Amino acid sequence: MADPAPVEKLYWRTAALGGVLLVALTPFDQSLALYLQENSWPQLTEFFEQSLFEGEPFGITDLVNFCLIAVLMVFGLGFLPGGAWAKVWRQQCGFVLLASLVMGLGVVHGLKYSLARVRPYDLGETLSFTPWFFLGDHSWGERFHGSFPSGHTGTMIGLLLLLPFCRTKQQQDWLLLSAVGLALLMGVTRVMAKAHWPTDVAGAIFLAGIVFAGVSRWLPGRRS
Repeated sequence: MADPAPVEKLYWRTAALGGVLLVALTPFDQSLALYLQENSWPQLTEFFEQSLFEGEPFGITDLVNFCLIAVLMVFGLGFLPGGAWAKVWRQQCGFVLLASLVMGLGVVHGLKYSLARVRPYDLGETLSFTPWFFLGDHSWGERFHGSFPSGHTGTMIGLLLLLPFCRTKQQQDWLLLSAVGLALLMGVTRVMAKAHWPTDVAGAIFLAGIVFAGVSRWLPGRRS
C-alpha cells in the first residue's frame, strides 16, 4: 500500500475546497438557503442535530464526540506508568486536542461573536440578511448567537484531525472523503433547519483546513 501523504498538504486541500465553495456560494446564499428550507428532510435534519450528550438519541455528532473522548483518554494514559503504548501516540493526540480547541473556542466562537451574522430563523423587521464578510445586525448582548461559521459543520470536519493516525494513503483517502462528505451533509441539514446560510458551511470547512494545517506543523516530520 502507498505511504501516507503529509497531513499538512491534505489540510490545505481541504481549505482550498472550502474557499472555492465560499466564493461560489456567496451570490446564491439566500436563494439556495430558501430552496433547501422549502425542500427539507426533517428526519435527516433531526439525526444530524441530536446528541447523546444533550439527553437525546444518538446523532452523527456523537461520532466526533466519542473520538475526542478516546483521544483524550489515550493522551492522558501516555503520562501514566505503564502507558508506554499510549505515549507513542501522545503527540498525535495532543495535536487533535489543540486543533479542536483552536478551531472550536478560538475561530468559530470568535468569529460568531465578532461578525454577529443573523441566522435565517432570526430574520425580521429589526434583523436583516448580511453577506458573510459584513458585520451583522445582532446587538452586543446577542452576538454570541452569530451564524458564521457553522459550528456543527466545524465539528464534523473535525474528523480530519484523525489523519495523523492513518498508516496508509488509502486510509487517508477514506477518512478525507468521509469527513468532507459528512461535513457537507451536516451543513445541508443546518441550512434546511434555518440555522445557517450555505456560506456558513463553506466558511467552516475553509477555516478548519487553515487551522488544522497550521497546527499540524507541530507534528513530528509533519507526517501522519
